[in-house]
Amino acid sequence: MIVDRFYSAAMALNNMAVSLLDRGREAEAMEAFGDALILMRDASTSDTQPNSLLLPVIDKKLSKSSQRLARSSRSDAKDGSGPDSSLRGIPLRTMSEDLAPSEARKLTKSTQEDYRLAVFRLEGSFDTPGSPDECYTAYVCAMILSNCASAHLFFTTTSDSIQEGLSCAWKLLSHAYALLEKSSVAISGSCMATNDNILPLMLLVLRSLVYLSERLHRVRAEAYYGARYDACESAFSYANVTQLFSSESGASAA
Repeated sequence: MIVDRFYSAAMALNNMAVSLLDRGREAEAMEAFGDALILMRDASTSDTQPNSLLLPVIDKKLSKSSQRLARSSRSDAKDGSGPDSSLRGIPLRTMSEDLAPSEARKLTKSTQEDYRLAVFRLEGSFDTPGSPDECYTAYVCAMILSNCASAHLFFTTTSDSIQEGLSCAWKLLSHAYALLEKSSVAISGSCMATNDNILPLMLLVLRSLVYLSERLHRVRAEAYYGARYDACESAFSYANVTQLFSSESGASAA
């Protein structure tokens, strides 16, 4: 299906953007993230199948980012600790999405001073027959938004761009949270995206929103997202305990 090409291309662009980001190619990474979000938007908001005439445009976007990645190297990497950076010292990690739950678990044991950034490669697929699952597409879009926000923050290294970078990241993460919250309500037995996907990412997004709201002096937003974070943390912890007991019961039965 044509719509599958849009979603698959968006995921591929996200992954190339993560690799470009890992190699310090800020502008090229942000452009790839932007292209990925445009494709997700066009595919998910269309009342009918996306226009097949756009397929050459998709191929062009993929080719452009692929060529840029091929020309880059890890020696281009930037440490994000410029002399004028008030965000200096915040680490950025690139990882596969299956590590999101473990990253979220670390959050439950950390303090606000331990804040760090993470960008994730997407390992899923839209190759299954039929229309892509709405929960899963929302999850993928939220992941790309979160990645883009982390990139904005990591490369915010001068005093002139700090407020702009924080504000832009806050907007991206707010949209990501709205998508995740809607998905968490819509989860059913037919959804590909379950709590295993949604809750860890939601926890990471909310942690960033609390941090950014505090930095931007948005008191109401900090209180709102702080309460949501506490609720999400409780749900995540409960899900982990339930999974642990289920595994132990299964092992005992065996």
